[in-house]
Amino acid sequence: MQSIGQSVVSSNLDKNLYRDRTGVLSSGLVAIEPATGDILVMVGSPNYNSTGGQINYTTIPRNMGSSMKPYTYGAVVNARAATVDTPVYDGPSPLVYKDAYSTTKIYNYDGKSHGVLPLKKAMGNSLNIAAVKVELSIGVPAVLSWMRSMNVYPRYINPSDGSYNATAPSDEYGPSLTLGGYPITLLEHVDGIATYADKGVYHSPQGILSVSDSTGVIWKDQPEQRARLAIDPDVAYIMAQIMSDDQNRCLIFGCNSPLHWSDRIVAAKTGTTDNFKDAATIAFTPDLAVGLWVGDILNNNHYMIYGSDGVFVASPGVHTFVSQALAGVPGNHWFTTPPGVVAGPGNSWYLADTTSVSKLPGDNPPSPTPTGPVYTVPPDPNSGPVIASPIPSPVPTPLCPSPLPIPKPQGC
Repeated sequence: MQSIGQSVVSSNLDKNLYRDRTGVLSSGLVAIEPATGDILVMVGSPNYNSTGGQINYTTIPRNMGSSMKPYTYGAVVNARAATVDTPVYDGPSPLVYKDAYSTTKIYNYDGKSHGVLPLKKAMGNSLNIAAVKVELSIGVPAVLSWMRSMNVYPRYINPSDGSYNATAPSDEYGPSLTLGGYPITLLEHVDGIATYADKGVYHSPQGILSVSDSTGVIWKDQPEQRARLAIDPDVAYIMAQIMSDDQNRCLIFGCNSPLHWSDRIVAAKTGTTDNFKDAATIAFTPDLAVGLWVGDILNNNHYMIYGSDGVFVASPGVHTFVSQALAGVPGNHWFTTPPGVVAGPGNSWYLADTTSVSKLPGDNPPSPTPTGPVYTVPPDPNSGPVIASPIPSPVPTPLCPSPLPIPKPQGC
């Protein structure tokens, strides 16, 4: 699998070099087995002999953009502040946030407001205004705490000297937390998202599985000793459902984008920094969690060209990697619905004790509710409407007890 990762990083980077002709573009990929935390693939750079090739960029903090939003939405669902169908007003544009020190204007990527959407589609379409509102409904410290429970530690940047502090007080962080405004490493990002993939169980990452000498194996890793139940398995399941449903992101990304696999159920999220310095995509299944980052490493004055979104820069590489790495795994292998989750209409899933929240705390949509932008549909070329291609019917994993004991039962 390491060779697949190396090939994908190199070929994907080659396809994007034109985006940064005056700088230096680099890339890295990490893949983890969710059930153990074992590092299956680590590609720190595309070429050891290239500029910066001796640096492992998977362990250096970078801005991951909107690929951080799954942590925010998981925290809000966990807090019972919203369900996947709670309406969120994606406006006004810009959304103005004021604190004691500054005023920040928040825009969506396309500069538009998209009216009122259910929370699952606000996340799937990666709407910045909605994401900040969702974050502020429970407060930035609560979202930060959720991230840290999954061992994701966004770095606060000291304005006086530029130094990083991964354990800064929560009141130092602002609403750009959910937009990827605070750097993290790709390794901790993939390991954090793997917590969703292992039903709420966090494993510290491990790259060495055994040590042996001439007499035989003298040490062998015990994954269960690196495991802890970090978050509610029910919330992990709901997040997997949101992130694997292509209908949740068709408004902005279009149906059948590289974030969608027609032959496999995969949860995925893309991220782009606002100046196109970095692009990333993370994805997971019960068998694999992966993240791919692409970005300029020359200096702060170089970026990729306008339009270098994560869905174009990083997602194709992730799509190829997942398809090749899981070639022998059935595409319909998916999660068992836990007993604390109930199904609703339109592939909506709720915590059993919170099936309806009619209004996001602090959100005040105007009355009457504004409509979204009008999209012109081209004439049908007699081939029928274009919709997201269906994914395989899920084959659930074994039902496991909650909370999950450590060590975990077989198959959990």
